[in-house]
Amino acid sequence: PRPSEDIEQHQLLHVLPDFDFDRQVPLVLDVVNRHRYSVEHFEALKGRGVVGHLAQFVAAAQLVESFDRSLHDDQGRRGLDARLRRLSGETGGVLDEIIGHKRWAKHVARVRDIVVHGLETSELLTRDVRSIQVATDILLLLFEARLLVEFGFDTSTAKALIERRITYWEIKANIIQNYGHLEEISRR
Repeated sequence: PRPSEDIEQHQLLHVLPDFDFDRQVPLVLDVVNRHRYSVEHFEALKGRGVVGHLAQFVAAAQLVESFDRSLHDDQGRRGLDARLRRLSGETGGVLDEIIGHKRWAKHVARVRDIVVHGLETSELLTRDVRSIQVATDILLLLFEARLLVEFGFDTSTAKALIERRITYWEIKANIIQNYGHLEEISRR
């Protein structure tokens, strides 16, 4: 694998001028310290330290699951789909709006199980990566939206910050265009 590269500002759904430095810098530093494992996972994914669609997807699932665990002390008793739904609720449901329903969490969790456990259907994912790309986009969008809330933005401000970035519109278009592939593979 290649070493991590610096994350470019255009790769993020938020930019430095979005922050009220006097109020938020101490909070951001605290968040980074409390969620260091997740932040480092995110850096590896965005900094190109994780190569390949399947590896990126598994790393994104680990990122979101570990972030939820560090936010909520429920002793790991929740499945991935429940964690995704909880994080989505804490972000104002930005993904529910894009996809048009709340079943996406179940589909992402099912595909994660297919990949992680090497189920028979996993062979299909090596030939057609669209469902994996969509699932990765969903997970990273969810993480970044929830991270903004953790940084002190309310859900409507976090959503507005995300939506004004061109990267968001590219991600949204990919999710809308290819979500059917994710749904189909999750039902096998």
